[in-house]
Amino acid sequence: MSMGLVQVGAATPPDMVMGGIIATSFAILTGSDPETAVAIAIPIAVLGQLLGVTFRTIIAALGHRADAAIEKGNFREATNYHIVWGTILYSTMYFIPVFLAIYLGTDFVQGIVDAVPAWFTNGLNFAAKLLTAYGLSLLLSMMASKGMMVFFLLGFFGCAYLGLDVTGISIFGVLLALILMSVKYQGGSAATAAAGIDDDYDPLEDDEL
Repeated sequence: MSMGLVQVGAATPPDMVMGGIIATSFAILTGSDPETAVAIAIPIAVLGQLLGVTFRTIIAALGHRADAAIEKGNFREATNYHIVWGTILYSTMYFIPVFLAIYLGTDFVQGIVDAVPAWFTNGLNFAAKLLTAYGLSLLLSMMASKGMMVFFLLGFFGCAYLGLDVTGISIFGVLLALILMSVKYQGGSAATAAAGIDDDYDPLEDDEL
């Protein structure tokens, strides 16, 4: 189950940490089997996902407040936003739900999950997908160069039309990088010979030869 719950970029999967802590605690306290613990962990992880999106929204607002404080020269205030308030919010995000879940029981947690309206859940899911697209756009903006886009398109069309999975594309990417490195640096002996002739030769500038 954990293979499908890996956070990539801005994607927010169900919170396996919160679900695992609470489900393990319930299993130990009640003497349940692992299958029951897994069944308990799923709704708790979904609730943790909603809390995680809300928490990241608040943290983003604190980041803007910190930027404004830095522009005004209030560095101590900016430090408090990042270190003090961010740490407190992140701690309470896990402490309060875990404490209440253990203290009040699984029925209470399930009741909260069922009480969350569908429009709110759909809105958070839409926001998570939008943040994922935005994060990929930021990555592409850094990769959008003549030298890098060809490799991005090669991997994309390899997945789309050749039926290769991400692992296969990654293996071919590593092999292609090794081949290109050997082609690029196979003239190293010639560059070394040129260094003996030119006293001003800089080995860090061999790309310009």
